[in-house]
Formats: sequence, structure tokens, C-alpha cells
Amino acid sequence: MERIFLSIILLSAAAGILALLLKGYFRFSKKQYRARTKCIVWVSLLVSMMLPFSINIKKSFTSALPSGAVSTQNQFTLIPGVMTEPAGFQIPENNWLTVLTWLWLGGTALILLTKLICYTIFSIRLKRQGEIVQDAPNKEDMQKICSRLGISKNIKLYRTKETDTPLLIGIFRPAVYLPENSMLPEQERLILFHELSHYKSHDLFIRFLLMVVTAVHWFNPVTYLISSELKVSMEEACDAEVLRQCGFEARKLYGKTVLETACRQKGGLPLVSAPFAADHSRLKVRCQRILSDDDTACRGKGFMVGACSLVAVLVVACALIPKPQVTADDQNVPSTSTQLRTEPAVTPDQLENWLFPVAGDLSITAPYGKNTFAFHKGLDVTRNGISGEEIHAAKSGVVVTANTAAHAYGNYVVIDHGDGYKTLYAHCQSLTVTEGQQVAQGETIAFVGSTGNSTGPHLHFEVQKNGKILDPTQIFPDLKELR
Repeated sequence: MERIFLSIILLSAAAGILALLLKGYFRFSKKQYRARTKCIVWVSLLVSMMLPFSINIKKSFTSALPSGAVSTQNQFTLIPGVMTEPAGFQIPENNWLTVLTWLWLGGTALILLTKLICYTIFSIRLKRQGEIVQDAPNKEDMQKICSRLGISKNIKLYRTKETDTPLLIGIFRPAVYLPENSMLPEQERLILFHELSHYKSHDLFIRFLLMVVTAVHWFNPVTYLISSELKVSMEEACDAEVLRQCGFEARKLYGKTVLETACRQKGGLPLVSAPFAADHSRLKVRCQRILSDDDTACRGKGFMVGACSLVAVLVVACALIPKPQVTADDQNVPSTSTQLRTEPAVTPDQLENWLFPVAGDLSITAPYGKNTFAFHKGLDVTRNGISGEEIHAAKSGVVVTANTAAHAYGNYVVIDHGDGYKTLYAHCQSLTVTEGQQVAQGETIAFVGSTGNSTGPHLHFEVQKNGKILDPTQIFPDLKELR
């Protein structure tokens, strides 16, 4: 889970910078872009903020494992002179990153739960208090507007005391609600055109995505800037859709309707709805646009392609960042004063064969060594994220630890192979050995799982010599090709 949180942090920071650049460009550019163009750009950025992933490079990495006895098939030669990091199999405790991760998760869950509860309560009240409109003129207006906009969905029309502003609500069962106040038939016709334009543009789905993104990135203030800009762009786009059908007198009536509705509105509305006049801070600019008969705003196709390409670059850049593995398998980054030492060279007759613990088409999800955030003491591998794969002893030895207690490493095994060598196998689904048991090379000792502080099924594998951590790829050179 820490990996996901760190990916979200990186993505949120990059998206925040891009959002500020876009905001500055829209504000100071001499060109006036259509509201729908802005919508597409902001939605592209919004979608990119929900794609925190990294790329795993796969390579076939197979070995035939024997049942019980030692095998010489698909084994690797131990390479002497590897770099070591003064550590040992110290089992780290939960650190500040774990605390921040749970704080982020708690905040996200709380915000989402609160918004969904408010939306549900508001929807129920609207449904209970609303009366379906049976007036022939209104029903005819709805049918004509739906036909003009190419809407085949049966959208119901209600009147209610529960809202001061007209709004469209309901992702799967959309309905338009009109307040119970006196409005001219021409005003209601303009309002219906506006609200149905929201449906045609799938704005309710966009607002739902917006709710999720603001909940996930609640710690980033720029997220709320994106939310504000997107909602304004959606309203302006629907205004433009209405005004294409209007002359100047109808524009004045539409502007008057927006002002009257904004003055009547008192309470807040749920995010997953499309109110007619919700943002009072942009009301003056909105009315100026309505009354302006200038339809020369640039469609901005070139800009839209460029901006969306920039968003795509952001996503790919974040995807190419190696997955930060700061979980139970990590320890503090060694200080600059820490000297990495090399094991003494050995003669060829001292070389011994090792067997990699997992067979199959493997991926390295977190390599050994210093990454963006910490020092990873081992190697994380997975076979297509599958649980239950057999884990075999890399060499013969004695099991010195077989821990199934609740721990950051989850279920893990430590084997002493003699000559100062030990290996650790962590996050196992279950163990098949006990402490003090003698095991042969290739013998099944556990199964791949996701216990402890883990985000998915994988094996965390460490090698130690004389109390110092070794890089597993020095023992298994073929693993370097998987990086």
C-alpha cells in the first residue's frame, strides 16, 4: 500500500504543476478557447491522476526444480566479490511512511463516504418530495429538446421544494428537478435545454470522477483548483450550447434567469449533480459571456491535442518511475558515511551452485538497492501476480526462523546454509517447514503470498553473508536481464 501512496504523491505533484501551467495559459493567453475545449483538457488531466502505475519488464526465467534432492539443472554460480551493505536480517518496524499511508487512506475513505452519504440523502429527499410534471407544455418541451440534442433516454421531469435551483441528478436514472417558484415558460425552456446539455455531454459521469479524484488527492490543494476550473468550463459549455439557439433578446432572458436562480440559491448541493447556477464567484464573467454576441472563440484543436499530449507524457513519465518499494522489506537509507565493503575474493574451488527459489516467467517488481525513497535490502519477484507458487530452498541448510506471527514481513523463513550464508523468504502465503528442520536444496519450504506489509503476491528474497546483505543478482546473474 505504501507503494501506491508514493505513486499517488508523485502523480499528484506532477499533475499539480501541469494544472498551474494550464491555468496560467488559459488566463493570460490572447486566444479565447471554447469551453468544451477546456473541458476536454481538464478531464484528460483528471483521468491521468487516477493512473498511478509502473512498468514491469518481463523475461522468461524458468528452472526445473527437483523434488527433494539437490539438482544441477538451471542453477547459478555464486559470484564472489559482491558489494555488501552493513545490515543483517533486521526486521524493520512500521515507520512514518506507514503512518502517512494510513492517514491518506483514512482521509480518502472519510471524504468519499461523507460525499456518498450526502448524495444519497439528498437524492432520497428529492425523490420523496418531488412531483412528476404532467403539464403538456413542459413535456412537449422536454421531447423537442431531447430530439434536438439526440437524447433517446427517458429523462423524467419533477418539481420540488427541496432545491432552489434547477438541476440534473442521477447517473443511471437521470431526472431534471425544477424548483417550485414562478418562472416564465420561456425561462423553463432555456433551463431544460441547459440541463439536458449536461446529460448529452456526460457531465454527471465527469462529476463522479471529479469526486473520486478530489477524495484520492485530498492533500493536494491544486486538486480543488482543477475541480473549480472543470465545473466552470462545464457550465460555460452548456451555456454555449443553449445560446447557439438564441437571439439577443433570448440571451438577455437567459442571463436574467441565471441571475435570479443564483440569488435564490441558499444551500450547498452534492457534487454528483449538475445545478443550473452554483458558482457565484464566476457569475459576473458568466453573464458577460452570455450577453456577448461574439462567437469567435477559438476551437483550439491544435492546443487541445498539445495539452492532451502533455498529459499523456505526464502519465508515461510517472509510469516509467520505478516502483518505490518502501515496505517491511526496507530499512533506512545508508548515510554517506557508511562504507560499502566487498567480500574477499574466493578461488574457483570455493564456488558453489545456487538455485533460485521460484520458477517460471518472473518479473522483478522491486530491485535490490537504493531507490527513490529508501534502501531495499532484497529482491521482489512475482510470476504474473499469482499466489500459491512453490518457494524452494536456494541451498541446503537448517531453518533458523519460521515465523507466522503477525509481522511486517508476514510469514517468512530464514535458512542458515553454513559458511556464513543465510537466505530470507518473506510475505509467504504459508510455510511448510519448522525451526530447526534440515532442508535440501530445491525442497519446498513455503508458498508465494501477500502477507504482512505487501501490496500483492510476491516473494521478497534476501541473501546474507557474515551478517552483511548481498545483492541477489550477484549470486544469480541472469536476474539482471529482468531489470
